[in-house]
Amino acid sequence: MLLLSVAAILPVSAQQSKKARVDRPLDDFLSYSVDRVTIITTTQGCFHFQEDTVDYVRSGARFEIEKAVVKNRDLLLYNHTFLASQLDSLLQDFNLHYDTAITKAMFSFEPEDYDDIIKDYKEDGWREFAFRNSTSQQVKDLAKTIKKMDDSHFCHIMTTYFMDGCTTRDHFEARIVNGHGDTLLISGEDASCTMGQHPYMLPVQFKVAEYTLPCTHIPILRFLADAMPKNMVTKRNFSEKYVLMRVLGWKN
Repeated sequence: MLLLSVAAILPVSAQQSKKARVDRPLDDFLSYSVDRVTIITTTQGCFHFQEDTVDYVRSGARFEIEKAVVKNRDLLLYNHTFLASQLDSLLQDFNLHYDTAITKAMFSFEPEDYDDIIKDYKEDGWREFAFRNSTSQQVKDLAKTIKKMDDSHFCHIMTTYFMDGCTTRDHFEARIVNGHGDTLLISGEDASCTMGQHPYMLPVQFKVAEYTLPCTHIPILRFLADAMPKNMVTKRNFSEKYVLMRVLGWKN
């Protein structure tokens, strides 16, 4: 059953011991301009495997798609671009705030997000498992539940790893390469058959140079989501609807 009272959920400070923090881990990486951004997503189950890729290269002040392959088909008409200065600004912020605690204010829940969850509950019987045996009324009460949560509860729910023994797993990684050939790797995994378990693929980690560190930087994750073609296999995880489903699926 959905836990509508959040009092029993311990705040993040009570769940985690203090760990040494690396300040500005991207300093060396950012001393060279970024030349390439590649996003690779895969899903693998008992009887299927799918790998999708989108590859951006720098062209002057912008990044343009060199190649995009989704479900083994080149997306010749997909022409998303972004400014090099936009990515640079995000990476500078990421360098300082890569492990900022997640708050409710980072997301904007619209009425249609709640309506979509209720619609899914009513129309797709197989998805009942995704709702952890919640009732329709509990789905409707989700907005009230969110309002009662403080940010430490919300952060804890979003960054706790769910494992349910399912053999299906989704994976995404972004490889950001600078002019020196150094790579910043941001990756996350959803080892779950159920929907909404890992919104924004949280928990996420990144690797650069000798560092492997946690990432809770929602702006860079939103940027990567925007850079994915809409039918890339893990793009569905990068939505506010799935954040709500994660909260709905929380069990004490």
